[in-house]
Amino acid sequence: MNHRLTTAIRIAKAANGILVKSRKIPSPHETEQWDNDSFDHNGVEPMLLALAMEFALKAWFVFDHNNPKVPKVHNLVKLFNKLKPETQLRLNQEFKRSVAPMYPSSFVMDYDLHSVLFQHQDAFIDWRYIYEINKSLSFERRTFDASVEMVLTEFRKLYVEVPLPVLGNRRSS
Repeated sequence: MNHRLTTAIRIAKAANGILVKSRKIPSPHETEQWDNDSFDHNGVEPMLLALAMEFALKAWFVFDHNNPKVPKVHNLVKLFNKLKPETQLRLNQEFKRSVAPMYPSSFVMDYDLHSVLFQHQDAFIDWRYIYEINKSLSFERRTFDASVEMVLTEFRKLYVEVPLPVLGNRRSS
């Protein structure tokens, strides 16, 4: 198998794993009793979702450029801009088709994936260092979650996995 595709799939699966785990974090509004414990995970979900998006974009990068060495940046806009123009177009169009109607924005005229990434470009760092007070800590969780899922869904359209039969131990008679 192509080394590029193997690496890209591995990165995408890691992104999906992070997405699945982030969805298991209950919001403070879902807890039965409002207390300080319900806020123990404050900031974890945005940080994980941003990391999932970072991995998803890096999977696309590896596939686009046939290069398993991913850029060592966390900035989501910089990563998106490193993708091939046709990949950027594909992801922006799919965002407009599938995510934007569910989570519209009244603040952005040409609302696309790039807009969401721009708004959250440093989310991983900002939410990782939540205790630093000179930051804007806004995060559109539902929109961002749907965006990560869309990027991963589009990536999965690039390949087909075929399970290989497991060969058992053969004993000689």
